[in-house]
Amino acid sequence: MPTVLKISDLDGRGVLAFDLRHLLALLPAEGAATLHWRVIPSKRTTFLLGKLTALKPVQAFAEEVDSSAEGVTLSWSELLELAESIHQSVRVTVIGIRADGELPSPSALFLDKRRTIDRATAAFYDAVEVAFEAMDSAYWLVYVQDDAVRERIRAAFDEVEVIEVGW
Repeated sequence: MPTVLKISDLDGRGVLAFDLRHLLALLPAEGAATLHWRVIPSKRTTFLLGKLTALKPVQAFAEEVDSSAEGVTLSWSELLELAESIHQSVRVTVIGIRADGELPSPSALFLDKRRTIDRATAAFYDAVEVAFEAMDSAYWLVYVQDDAVRERIRAAFDEVEVIEVGW
């Protein structure tokens, strides 16, 4: 049964104390570099707050994601660069699939219109190695197939709920 982590560590201001770049840093770089990464539309507006030096490019990227049916594919280095230019992710879904794997269309990956990774289909959990989803700047949902990597991510945070996914 797939396991999704709900991570909601907040800082002293009541804002998430981490973002995508912190999650990516917990992945083994050699494995992550071999995945095909995609930012997929979630049926809600993708909302990323760019750092001052990257406001317009980050906003343009979010608009590109929302206007595409399948999402935007990135290399590992492009994903790292994007993550470094984001100040805060409010709504975004990032997935990594094996280089030899095929990803069904986003509409076939989720159980309902919400398109959250804790409500994905069996096809999602079979195809996706890693998934990160920012939920309205309140928490992140994290799915990782590899048990050791999932445990490393879980151990890096204080406020973690483990969600066992079933159909």
